[in-house]
Amino acid sequence: MPFRFPRLSALLAVAVLAIGTGAARADGVSVGVTPGTLTVAPGDTFDVQVAVTQAGGAFNGFDATVAFDPAALGFVPQAQAAQEGALLRGACGNTFYMATANVDSVNVSDTMLCNGVFVTGPGTLFNLRFVASGPPGVTYLRLRRAVFYDDGLYVLPVQRTDALVAVGVTLGVPPAAPAPGRVRIVAAPNPARGPCGLRIEGAAEGAHRILVFDAAGRRVRGIEVDGVAAAWDGRDDAGRIVPPGVYR
Repeated sequence: MPFRFPRLSALLAVAVLAIGTGAARADGVSVGVTPGTLTVAPGDTFDVQVAVTQAGGAFNGFDATVAFDPAALGFVPQAQAAQEGALLRGACGNTFYMATANVDSVNVSDTMLCNGVFVTGPGTLFNLRFVASGPPGVTYLRLRRAVFYDDGLYVLPVQRTDALVAVGVTLGVPPAAPAPGRVRIVAAPNPARGPCGLRIEGAAEGAHRILVFDAAGRRVRGIEVDGVAAAWDGRDDAGRIVPPGVYR
């Protein structure tokens, strides 16, 4: 069963579009993946938007990264006309837009090329399409990075919100008990921002070993269990804190 272990430390982003002094302007931007909660069936294709949710600081460009679990969701590329949002394009018909898809994330950059034109929101920055490719469960679309610029100056602070995607399950209803003879590991809390408990369901009491793997299938940690309950402190076999992501 996949479970998430975000690090508490801040993520540092490199501003690739900043061309000014690098100073920050004290105007904020509120941005998020919308809708904030979606319920879809396995195999369904669905759209989300990354949008500035309320009026805030003025900006004329941004960089953003939306991360997803490739075991649960697949990214569906679209033409720029369908993907680029109306907020920047509507204010300036001449924009530099670029989207790059990775295994577990989509990076988007958009800059207005009209002199002296800025936007404050609210409005849509860009649209993304996904397919629910994994088994039933709950997964997330995380706005891992969002950097806004005003003539090369950072616009701060940036408030980010993620989206939860329920695939083939009803939120608030506990999962069915495992079938006889089936063994599974349940993590709680999930996602976790600190140590998480691990419980082996469907297994007899005794000595067990839990192996933790990252999304690429690399082993991260081996945990010896005496019984059916254990805990993971979010570190690998060498004692290092693991990066944010999905682990199995």
